[in-house]
Amino acid sequence: MTRMTQGIPAKVAERLADHAALSVDQGARDISATSWELSEPYVAEAVKRLERLAADDARTTAAYARLCGEPMSPAVHAELTAALTALLAPRPEDTAELGAWLDETEQRTDMGYHVGAAYTPDAAPAPLAKVREWGDARTGGRPAPGGHELLVVVPFRDGDAGRRTRNLLSCLLALGDQTLDADRYAVTVVEADDRPRWRDVIAPHANHYVHAPNGGLFNKSWTMNVGVTNTPGDPRYVCMLDADVLLDRDFLERNLERIATGEHAAHLPYHRGGLLALDDHSSDRALLRRLGEGHASPDPRELRGQLLLAAPGASVWADAGLYHRIGGFDERFAGWGGEDDDFVERLSRHGDFVRFDDTVMHLNHPRPVMRVEGRAFNAHVEMGTWDGSEGYGLIDAYAAV
Repeated sequence: MTRMTQGIPAKVAERLADHAALSVDQGARDISATSWELSEPYVAEAVKRLERLAADDARTTAAYARLCGEPMSPAVHAELTAALTALLAPRPEDTAELGAWLDETEQRTDMGYHVGAAYTPDAAPAPLAKVREWGDARTGGRPAPGGHELLVVVPFRDGDAGRRTRNLLSCLLALGDQTLDADRYAVTVVEADDRPRWRDVIAPHANHYVHAPNGGLFNKSWTMNVGVTNTPGDPRYVCMLDADVLLDRDFLERNLERIATGEHAAHLPYHRGGLLALDDHSSDRALLRRLGEGHASPDPRELRGQLLLAAPGASVWADAGLYHRIGGFDERFAGWGGEDDDFVERLSRHGDFVRFDDTVMHLNHPRPVMRVEGRAFNAHVEMGTWDGSEGYGLIDAYAAV
């Protein structure tokens, strides 16, 4: 997958329209404070260049004004793209200069934009109750104990509102109808909370449910390690999966085939531009298509969201031996941010790490606190220094806290 413009007028125009949409899209600020902070200067500069380019062109100026008022509209986005393409086509030098700058910027910014041509912000809500209906309509659940060639671990915590539980249950239902034979993989969900708050909802759809007692800050790293070290069996491969990911039906089979070749020790299924953080309407529509109607995958043409270009998480695959050699995730990361970057960096240092070109869809949810007094939440943790030599995945680590 390439997002390079290659100096092509239509691609340069589309990328400028993307930046214009991001500049007025509140969702870009909400999805990740860190990603927006890194991306905002490039977005602002792209908008300045667009405005200079359009200054003497009434059609482009009008289309840009409409997009600023309707940033969620695919028709308006397409209108601005067409106007910019027409403006750039007879100006090869300007197009080449803009394209080169956009391509360079692509390697530095953290955020891109996607709006499908068939997107509409009117999807019927898909709350937890609706997802539970879809789950109840299915026969059976995950077999117990499941296979051990592949272990999928999903770390989780939710309050009483159930928004993240909606996403987790959706993730589990998508895991439950994979093309991969059910006896080749097991799914473990670890709920890290002061009590097993959502066990009755979760357990029927997982091979293993683990309650990890922790009423303090959510620690994804520890929660993931608990899942790996406390699941019975000896899997060859581990997939670390965020609870907000909605998988297509071939996801496990495709990625297990990749890592089972032995040509690499760990991978991410997606490259830059392959992690799509869906907005609320797109999340609801994707759930309807994938779970309510039984499609193999939602259609990106119906969806809208931010592309997280530098994100290192969501679904990380690793040889189980490598996972244990590096001591799993660094449990010093608590709260939000940094743990995936650190984990991927250490995987890459100790084994061959590659990326593929899937599109991974991330369901919307309320965002956690990402910064404290202007600093990244886990800025105090020294990256790449964890080795797990003092133990990891101890289920009672927070019992006395």
